[in-house]
Amino acid sequence: MSKKHKPKKPLQKQDKPNFIEIHWNKIIILLLLIIPLIYFASFLNSNKMIAGSDYLIGGYPFEKWTAEQEEMPLWYPHVFAGIPVLGSPVGGPLAPLAQFRELMRPQVVLAFTFIIFFFLAGLGTYLYLKEIGIYH
Repeated sequence: MSKKHKPKKPLQKQDKPNFIEIHWNKIIILLLLIIPLIYFASFLNSNKMIAGSDYLIGGYPFEKWTAEQEEMPLWYPHVFAGIPVLGSPVGGPLAPLAQFRELMRPQVVLAFTFIIFFFLAGLGTYLYLKEIGIYH
């Protein structure tokens, strides 16, 4: 047969994208929230606390000392040579999540903090991988 007379292949219908393909971004974001929530769910009960000596030994005295000060302290002198209060890596008393300590127990706030930070870390990683083209 010559090139002119080759039978044409029938056009295949393109498969319609299914629900998961349409809503993939929303599903990923929802999973990034649900997985840390499931992992830390047992610590949302005020009778159970995430284990760790740093939080017990350093966290509670720091919170108590900060609350006892007449003015907002800038430096906490009782750990090593001192640490900054407002610029501390854990946020300090003016961190948005720290304000929840007035409403609920500190160990529950810590669990919520981990849930939110894990969600934000996962979301940032997902968006970064999507931006550089590794993940679609």
